[in-house]
Amino acid sequence: MINRSLPVNKLRDAWVEINLGNLEYNINSIKEKIKASLPKNSEMPKLMAVIKADGYGHGSLMCAPILTACGCSAFGVASVDEGLELRQNKVKEEILVLGCVPIWAFETAAKNDITVSIFNEEHLEAAKILYDRTKMKLKAHIKIDTGMNRIGISHRCAIDFIKK
Repeated sequence: MINRSLPVNKLRDAWVEINLGNLEYNINSIKEKIKASLPKNSEMPKLMAVIKADGYGHGSLMCAPILTACGCSAFGVASVDEGLELRQNKVKEEILVLGCVPIWAFETAAKNDITVSIFNEEHLEAAKILYDRTKMKLKAHIKIDTGMNRIGISHRCAIDFIKK
């Protein structure tokens, strides 16, 4: 007979447990491999941990401090809501919304130092209108479609888009 404790949510018979020490070990191992691949005297690149969907169910609020302590300087999330949850829980590192942000959420993102992905003319115009109206600058990451054809500006148009 298997002896196990009850799951946290008694309505489900499955759950995930994460060993935060293993998370720390994994990040440090990744950093060692990156460092070993860099030319001598090169600066270590910034690390972004993707913790969207509550850290894929592992608890973004629990993982963020460990990841920060291990040297992650940015977090990727799926929505402005997820970024706000991190900000409300004292996460100070850069936060990038990887998916499409609705224009109505641009002001909230700007007020909370959350970077949005932009990839069309409508986004550019909305960012300009936000600045003209509030003098708030929207932090933006230009999303280029790398071939999955989900979101992002075509690589053929990217240079002209970036110049705008």
